[in-house]
Amino acid sequence: IAGIIFLVRYGTFINNKKLLFPFVICLCVFALGLMMKIMHWPYADLMLYSGASIMTIFYSIHYYNKKSKKIFDGLKFLWIILFFLSFIFSTNHFPYYEVIKNLQVVVLLVLILIFVTRKHDEKV
Repeated sequence: IAGIIFLVRYGTFINNKKLLFPFVICLCVFALGLMMKIMHWPYADLMLYSGASIMTIFYSIHYYNKKSKKIFDGLKFLWIILFFLSFIFSTNHFPYYEVIKNLQVVVLLVLILIFVTRKHDEKV
């Protein structure tokens, strides 16, 4: 969840008022579903799946409507897709979960590295 907040906070998605509010609502549904899953309450899976899939759909719409796409934007989109896939694979115990999860971590680390170096270059 911290990766999603990082990408939304420091990206152009925060400027898109039409998609930001529903995205934040889906993020809250996802977080609430995580808490419900820990406590083994009913309908936790429904909240998790709906929150994660609708977040992915909203970010996909934002990405495809974006006029200028840079490598950073493509990596963010790839990270969101890998996040959704790793979530689906881990909750359903599908094979190759570890591969998708490791790819997700690598993409997130590359994104953070690009972000830090870009912010450092802007300050210099």
